[in-house]
Amino acid sequence: MRKSVTGFTIVELLIVVVVIAILATISIVAYSGIQSRAKHTQQVAEVDRIGRAIQLWIAENGKPLGQSGHGYNGMGYGNFSSANTGAYPPVSVEEMLRNSGHLTGTLNVNSGYMLAPCTLYTEERWVVLTTMNPAPHVSVTDQITQSGCTNSLLTTYTSDDYSYRKNYLKVY
Repeated sequence: MRKSVTGFTIVELLIVVVVIAILATISIVAYSGIQSRAKHTQQVAEVDRIGRAIQLWIAENGKPLGQSGHGYNGMGYGNFSSANTGAYPPVSVEEMLRNSGHLTGTLNVNSGYMLAPCTLYTEERWVVLTTMNPAPHVSVTDQITQSGCTNSLLTTYTSDDYSYRKNYLKVY
């Protein structure tokens, strides 16, 4: 009488290993996509926090950010976090918004936010710019066109000809 042998053949084991490898690859690709979307959502939320803080400050003070005395030459625009350097006053726009209680929590310091009035001669709407990675699907040129803003600073802050190279903007 013949004994019954139990176990798996090498072919069956290889099939299981291949299936597990395929599932692992699919999971890794899906996870990296989720991470990328989460990072993008976080960056958009930070831009929104800054924009809302600017709107609140303007409403509370009854004057545009350009008359705040903060930012480049005290006119509200330029690097959001710069202070005590060159044409920037001792308090940055970020610090001013934090001191007024309109901006709380931490920001991603690597994003390097910039500010600009939407149009050069009226400061009713302000633009917050940042660099997103990966870059948004809409080109910067299209974003500027869609915003309706005409301030030449937007082109300066987004151009590859300058070191700023911001690729995302939102108007408040």
